[in-house]
Amino acid sequence: MNKPTDLADYHYAAIGMVVVETARLEATMCRAVWRALGLSEIDGQVVTSHMDRSALFYALHSLASRCTRCRCLDGLIDNLQAIDALLKERDFMLRAQWRVAMPDGIAIASAYLDHEDGAFVSRALPFAAMVNMRQTAQVQREALERWIRLTATEPCVDGT
Repeated sequence: MNKPTDLADYHYAAIGMVVVETARLEATMCRAVWRALGLSEIDGQVVTSHMDRSALFYALHSLASRCTRCRCLDGLIDNLQAIDALLKERDFMLRAQWRVAMPDGIAIASAYLDHEDGAFVSRALPFAAMVNMRQTAQVQREALERWIRLTATEPCVDGT
């Protein structure tokens, strides 16, 4: 039997949907790097499989800045910070211990943050925030997929 301070099943499902969509976004970010460099999937995986998030963001930003055939990644450059914040929030959610604050029934996530001197942080992350995070990840992923389709015939980055 669930205690009143346990999260509802639908909230756990929403967390799972955020995790899945952000993982799809990260995979698409890797595919965008492969496409920009003109690499096959297998060769691209060799390049990006050991990249941490900061290296992946740096690569995307640098490659987007060098796009000579079109300016299709301009929006991505502007949104890389938002994507990074979204992925950090996802990581926080995965490390967090969840509970429901009574009597309001608000979902609270609490965890130590490595990047902030080990500070212990608690945040309210209601169901609506989970839906918004999932939608944000989906929009960013779809924008990258459009760029990948646009550049399907040849690399977009000038190799000179």
